[in-house]
Amino acid sequence: VLGAAAAEEIAAAVRARLSLTITSSEALGPLLRAGPRARLQLKVDTGMTRLGVQPREAVAVATRLARAGLGLEGIYTHLATADDADSDYVREQLDRFEAVLPALRARFPQALVHAANSAAALGHPRSRYDLVRIGLAMYGLYPAPRLVETVGLQPAMRFLSRVVRTARVPPGTPVSYGATYRVRRSSTVATVACGYADGYPRLAGPSAQAAVAGQRLPVAGRVCMDHLMLDAGDRAVRVGEEVELFGRTVAVDEVAAWAHTIAYEIVCGVGPRVPRVYLRGGRPIGVG
Repeated sequence: VLGAAAAEEIAAAVRARLSLTITSSEALGPLLRAGPRARLQLKVDTGMTRLGVQPREAVAVATRLARAGLGLEGIYTHLATADDADSDYVREQLDRFEAVLPALRARFPQALVHAANSAAALGHPRSRYDLVRIGLAMYGLYPAPRLVETVGLQPAMRFLSRVVRTARVPPGTPVSYGATYRVRRSSTVATVACGYADGYPRLAGPSAQAAVAGQRLPVAGRVCMDHLMLDAGDRAVRVGEEVELFGRTVAVDEVAAWAHTIAYEIVCGVGPRVPRVYLRGGRPIGVG
């Protein structure tokens, strides 16, 4: 559990055999009271300023754990700038981490040490230690363009929907809220069952494209809560035809750029009402 556990959640977490993070000195008390069954990891805040004990407090926290008869499964930190080209701050954070690491390892020699997110795992070998914590790379996506040459990744996620309605309209016909988009010539407008309630970003609308049978089509007008429209021009689009919002033809990084955000937010933002179909070798192995 990488986040902070509330005091009332700890007993259930211990029963479930979850490995809990010590995210601050203040959080230590309730974890100590959970007893020796508690599985714990110590996070050191080396410069992210989000969660973790300060380096100057880390040894004292470890001492309290040892005196209480509790162990540590892991010791870790998180890097704030691993995806940036300038790695000075990464080195600074790792220096702070490694300054306290020997004393922590002396107390808990079996604890696994980890620091690297996807960007650090790909671009900063020093940060790999015993484990790495990849996130975006599990989706087959790169945290930064400069890391593309480090290892070959293939996108693992596609966001698909279907056409639910088509309409042939004359030039000048407005599409969607605000009538901000008007077709320039006689066109087929295809309505797709996907909107911002499903996680497709509303901000992407003015520049966005989606793909039908491998052909890119522009999003026509504003993205709605439950639908978006495509300007298919003279292409013969059929109701029920599959639409790729991102995946093989339209990269998730493109959708992120159109929405002025990052790929992390796009893949995390796909809503819970969207079924997940898990594939192995191209064949479905489960639905979530």
